[in-house]
Amino acid sequence: LELYLPLICGGSVVIADRSQVEDGFALVRLINESAATVLQATPTLWQMLVEAGLDKTRPLKKLCGGEALPASLARTLSGMQGSLWNMYGPTETTIWSSLAKITDGDAPITIGHPIANTELHILRADGRLVPPGVVGELHIGGDGLAQGYFDRPDLTETAFISCDIGLGEEQRLYKTGDLGRRLKDGSLQLLGRRDNQVKLRGFRIELGDIEAVISKVEGLRQCAVVGARNARGELLLACYFVANPETPAADAAELAKAVRRHLPAYMVPSVWSREIELPLTGNGKLNRKALEARELRRDDGQTKAAAKTAPRTAMEERLMDIWKGVLDIDPIGVEDNLYALGADSLMIFRIAARMLDAGLPLEAKHLLRYPSIAELAAYAEKAAEQLSDSSPDEGGIVHQIPSLSSFRNGARRSMERIS
Repeated sequence: LELYLPLICGGSVVIADRSQVEDGFALVRLINESAATVLQATPTLWQMLVEAGLDKTRPLKKLCGGEALPASLARTLSGMQGSLWNMYGPTETTIWSSLAKITDGDAPITIGHPIANTELHILRADGRLVPPGVVGELHIGGDGLAQGYFDRPDLTETAFISCDIGLGEEQRLYKTGDLGRRLKDGSLQLLGRRDNQVKLRGFRIELGDIEAVISKVEGLRQCAVVGARNARGELLLACYFVANPETPAADAAELAKAVRRHLPAYMVPSVWSREIELPLTGNGKLNRKALEARELRRDDGQTKAAAKTAPRTAMEERLMDIWKGVLDIDPIGVEDNLYALGADSLMIFRIAARMLDAGLPLEAKHLLRYPSIAELAAYAEKAAEQLSDSSPDEGGIVHQIPSLSSFRNGARRSMERIS
């Protein structure tokens, strides 16, 4: 849909590569150079673009999907020139199923109404329609339904059902697992999941898969992974764990390392917290709602091993201040691995933006190559020395090229708006 529809209409398609997607400044530059009029991205990527100084006056049609749209981001994007659309649709219904034009960032965020040849129904557990305002599970019908999962008839039978929802005839529907309700105007508001899944940066994540990997680490008695929102309203994966008192205690760094060996980066929790015990419901089951509602905090075990190594140079001191401000962790050691500290793609971009704003010769790609402050500082000092040596000015002043200067100013303005 995203590729062929513009071409059919006589437009063109610009595809950002991985390095541009990971660098908000590069993506803003691509948008400007290509004179794009429509952009589709996840809320996480839109947040990155906002912080990279995306031009508010650019008449850009903004398509947002892949994960829940936070209200704060909706307010920001709807205040820019051009329209904002919230898109919804799982892969099983190929691909969009509904859309909503967001004009008021303070109104409830909805997924709007179904697109043509698509039906959206909120059903009870027994497969009957619920009244407007009542919460139920969202089911999707219509021409966009997939035939099923390849070579998995068991999953197909569970997710794709045929039933009479009270209209007098059976129809084939896909059970999304999303909970929602129909508002007075007929639009649909999503309220979370009925199962143990979250959708993060466009990926559907089964939290039990992460817990299964973590549970295999020696010295662990219990763990739970939940999707929780930080102070900025961004969805993160948080792992709460209880160590076994009879074996050597597992720490957060060890657990994070184990997860990275077996799971892709988007499934690695950003927050790790050691607990004495996990909360239970009245009937003795794990209380995930209580964990989701907690204020996010990181376990000291993530940083204590490397916290003994304090900054030794002025460059390390500058980088330390930037990392602390973005990661909200203190203390941090100069040998700490950025990814073991729970940094995600948005945090990496924020660090890169602040480094650029501070005049350091560093970009997001350098955080991938040099993931500790010690390594990064050593590279930055060497790069700064080379820049100084190559300067034609006798005074040793290094002039910025215009594009770097403009990006730095954009980063400064963005960070001032955020703070």
